[in-house]
Amino acid sequence: MVYYSIQKVGVFMDIQEPNLPFSLTDSIHFKANEDFIENQQFKDMTIEHQRLEGSEFSALLFDHVTFIDCIFAACTYDDIRFKNCQFIDTSIYDSHFERASFHSCKGSNFQLYKSILHDVIFHECHMEFVNFQENYLQHVLYRSCLLNHSYFHRLHWKELEFDHCQLRQSEFYHTPLKDLDFSTSDIKDFQFSPELLKGINISFEQAFDIMLSLGVHIK
Repeated sequence: MVYYSIQKVGVFMDIQEPNLPFSLTDSIHFKANEDFIENQQFKDMTIEHQRLEGSEFSALLFDHVTFIDCIFAACTYDDIRFKNCQFIDTSIYDSHFERASFHSCKGSNFQLYKSILHDVIFHECHMEFVNFQENYLQHVLYRSCLLNHSYFHRLHWKELEFDHCQLRQSEFYHTPLKDLDFSTSDIKDFQFSPELLKGINISFEQAFDIMLSLGVHIK
């Protein structure tokens, strides 16, 4: 099993990466009428106007795939890799991700919410204005991602890391921030619930900005 590790001061987290077989079947069509899709790779294609509910996906690679106006509800994703994909006007909700990665992906009016994410990596993704609300997160890493103006309301999490991310004006309302480390990320003007701020890990400069946002006058 391959692991993706992150180490900070006092923090060490291992994330299992998707376990894909050495050989995957090349598919030229995404068949939305199938309840179970496994051991396939989809490359250089556009998937449009799909509506799936309760489908199971296992050991899949999506490489340079654009999803447009799709809805995936109550689906299961095991060992899935998205590489250089785009999610446009697409929603994923009430779903379960187990060992998944998003590398260099982009989202425009993209929603991934009310889902369970376990061992999931977002790396160098551009996902501004994305809805990540009400997710249950365990062993999840956002690394070098553009996440400005995104929504992280009401998250339930255990071992969640933001490493060198852009989170300007993102919203974390009703999300406990205790032990979350934002010290390497840009959180200028991010929004939060003051009663859940206790225990946050931030830099000195970030602390100054947060105190100003709370109405503290520093002389």
